[in-house]
Amino acid sequence: LSSRGLLLAASRLVVCVACENRSLVILTAQGTRIFPSLCLESRAHRLVCHLHFVLVVTCRGRLIVWDTKRMNTVMSSDSLSCLLNGEQLSSVSISDAGLPLVTVAATSTYLYSPSLSSWLLLGDANDSIHHSNNFTSSQPSSSDSQSLSSVPVNGALACLQGKLTQSQEAAAAHASRLADEDSSSSRYLNRAFLEHQVASCVALQSSAEYQYWLLAYVRFLTQEGLELALREVCTDLMKGLHRSGNSRTNRDQQYVVGVSKLTLLKAFLPIIATNLSLQRLVTQLQDELDAVQ
Repeated sequence: LSSRGLLLAASRLVVCVACENRSLVILTAQGTRIFPSLCLESRAHRLVCHLHFVLVVTCRGRLIVWDTKRMNTVMSSDSLSCLLNGEQLSSVSISDAGLPLVTVAATSTYLYSPSLSSWLLLGDANDSIHHSNNFTSSQPSSSDSQSLSSVPVNGALACLQGKLTQSQEAAAAHASRLADEDSSSSRYLNRAFLEHQVASCVALQSSAEYQYWLLAYVRFLTQEGLELALREVCTDLMKGLHRSGNSRTNRDQQYVVGVSKLTLLKAFLPIIATNLSLQRLVTQLQDELDAVQ
């Protein structure tokens, strides 16, 4: 090293050292340099390695993620000030897809989406949606689906949201809202929470959690008799199943977050069938599934 090391991080594939002279040395697990030393704009404040990805937060608040396998930059943020807003940076990590995860003041967690060029709020401990719902600790019954598992306690989203801490002020406000909450607002919060969980699982590419929360969402829509919303979910999953051919593109369209769309739709049938007012939808869905199998 050309200068004294300040931070050290490693995964099973890479080892990184951030030095006093603002250089960053990236090595393979065997100690071979992958790049010449990288020159940072300021000293490294946080350094993280995960798989073949390397993340640095500089003392000036810039966040950079490199992919050492593809030899490119996953993302580079000019400043984290838009997220911090005067609060403390609690932690940074990297998703399996190489995307940065930032937790601020132990109350909110963000994931960066390159396709949207925006930070996505995955969890906010002070948001009433995450407390005024009936699904936070629920688990699906084994009768819902034999092929879809329960949400793992070590799932990516569960781990992120489980580390968040609600402020005392937000806790007091939440308790006050619960006392005045009516059934209509409760249904809205339940639906908003489930939709948030499903979307967050897609962003994180968390397959097991996606299956769990999508089934919970379908179950909720069925209980509430929300046929239009159910049709929207089913129609979205049916996309790509009708096309013929064995191309890679067609096969990819048959999966969402690594889960077979056909498997999900089959799991919906017994759930939706529990509401007698939705039997026409059940029949139509069964006919469409018969046509694509």
